[in-house]
Amino acid sequence: MFNFVKNHKGYFILFLDNFLSKLFFLLFLIASNFTVFATDVTYTITAINTENFTFENSLGVTTNDPTITLVAGDKLTLVLNAGTSHPFWILNPSFPGGSYNSTYNQAGVVNNGGTEITLVWDLTGVAPGTYFYICENHPNMTGTIVVTPLGPDTDGDGVYDVDDLDDDNDGITDVLEGGDDLDTDLDGKENRIDSDSDDDGCSDVVEAGYTDGDSDGIVGVGPYEYTAEGLVKNVTYKTFDDIDDLDGNSTKDFLEKGSTLSKTTDPTSVSVLQYSKVTFIGGGSTVDNLGTILYNWQITSDDGASWYNISKYTEDNPSHPGTYSGVTNDTLTIDSVTIAMEGFRYRLYMETPAFKCDKDVTTNDATLSVFKPDFDSDGIPDD
Repeated sequence: MFNFVKNHKGYFILFLDNFLSKLFFLLFLIASNFTVFATDVTYTITAINTENFTFENSLGVTTNDPTITLVAGDKLTLVLNAGTSHPFWILNPSFPGGSYNSTYNQAGVVNNGGTEITLVWDLTGVAPGTYFYICENHPNMTGTIVVTPLGPDTDGDGVYDVDDLDDDNDGITDVLEGGDDLDTDLDGKENRIDSDSDDDGCSDVVEAGYTDGDSDGIVGVGPYEYTAEGLVKNVTYKTFDDIDDLDGNSTKDFLEKGSTLSKTTDPTSVSVLQYSKVTFIGGGSTVDNLGTILYNWQITSDDGASWYNISKYTEDNPSHPGTYSGVTNDTLTIDSVTIAMEGFRYRLYMETPAFKCDKDVTTNDATLSVFKPDFDSDGIPDD
C-alpha cells in the first residue's frame, strides 16, 4: 500500500494506490503536525550492572556503549529500561570527558537525564559534530553520538544541498535544472551542482540570461548573502519561461551546447545590367555543427559609413530600390536592381545567440556595380 522514496531534498514521496491509503496518510499528517523526519532511529537501553549501557536496535541486535551515527534531521528515540540508578544524559560536543556535568547538557532533548522513560531527540537543525551520552552516576557508562551533515553544501552558502533550492547558486533553481538526477552533459555532475550544464565553456549563469560581473559562476557580484533556502539574496530568480532560449528552438540555452562560430564563405562582388537579378552567398559554421546560426544580411549605401540589417533598411525605406529575399539566410537575392543601387555593399552578419560566450562573425563585404544598357554601342548608356 505504501512505497516510500527519498529525494535529495530529504522529503519522503509517498505513492498511494487507493483512496483509503490517501485518507490514512492525510490523517497521519494532521496528527503529526506535518512533521516528517528523515529517519526514525529507536533503541531500547538496559544496563549491565554499573559497567555498560546496552543498546538493542529494532532487529534485536545488542551492543555495549556503541558509537551511534546519525544524520542531522533524524529523530533518535531511546526507551530507557536501565533502572533508576542510571539517569541517561545526552551532552553537547563541548563535554571534555570525565564525570557527568550538567553544564554540557544538550538542549532540545525530551526527558534528558531520565530513567524508566522514553527519551526523544529531534536532530532537525542540530549542528554536525560528536555528542556524548553518559550515566549521571557511573561515568564509565558512556559513549558517543556522531551527527553527520544532511549532505554536501556544494555552493558553500551554509545551506546543505538537501535543503538548498539552488545548489550551485547559478540563479536557476534545482527544479528548473532537471531535479535530482539530470546530467545533461554526462560529466558525472547533476545539472543542479554543475555550473556549466551543457559543457560548452559558457556558464549557466550567463546562458540563463543573468549577469556574472565577477565571472565566478554565481549569479550577481560578490560578496554574497543567502536566504535560509539557499537562494542568492537581492536576485529576482527567473521562471522557466524567463530563462533564455534566444534561438527559439525550445531548448533553454544553458542546456544547449554551443561552440565557436567561424566564417566559411565571403560574398563576391558583382557587376550587372540594370534590372537584373543578383545573388550573394556567405556562410559560417560552428565546431561539430553545434548550436543554431542566425543570419542577417546587412547593407551600406554610404560607402561603409553606416551598416544596417536589410530587414531594418527596407522597413525604414519603403521606397527602396530593388526587391530583396533571403535576408535572414546565407543566400541573399536581389531582383530588379537599379542604377540607384550602384556602389551599394553587402555583408553577412552571423551569430549563435544560444552561445553567449562566442563572438559574432561578419563576412567581408561585396560591392554591387550596376550599369545601364548601351544598345547602340556609342559608349553612352541608354536612358
